[in-house]
Amino acid sequence: MTDTTVLIVGAGPAGLSMAILLGRLGLDSIVVERRSGINPHPRARSVNVRTAELMRQWDVLDEIEAASLPLPWTEQFVYCETLAGTEIGRVITGVQPVVDGVELSPAPWLLTSQDRIEESGLPPESGRHAL
Repeated sequence: MTDTTVLIVGAGPAGLSMAILLGRLGLDSIVVERRSGINPHPRARSVNVRTAELMRQWDVLDEIEAASLPLPWTEQFVYCETLAGTEIGRVITGVQPVVDGVELSPAPWLLTSQDRIEESGLPPESGRHAL
């Protein structure tokens, strides 16, 4: 049996973030995950600006951006009847906070799936460890 200060159940974005933050505070933790590999189904589709700011501090934002859709692709959502069908409507996302023409953060809002981030193979020092 292993002793730890904190047991984190789930190696998703929240669990791994918690492990990173606890480690920076000098607290030991163990992350347990029920899956032995990458889940093939998309989930956790977006990385908001505050989360991207944290990832920037942890030096993993470049890898997350590389696994994300290009920023211009995220500026609007287009709704169609089918993939190549008639357009029903568009929604401008306006996800990057801007006041008086100035972006409020150097970190972007990103659109990516958790499975793509997992596939990108973030280095172990980023907090992505298999247990």
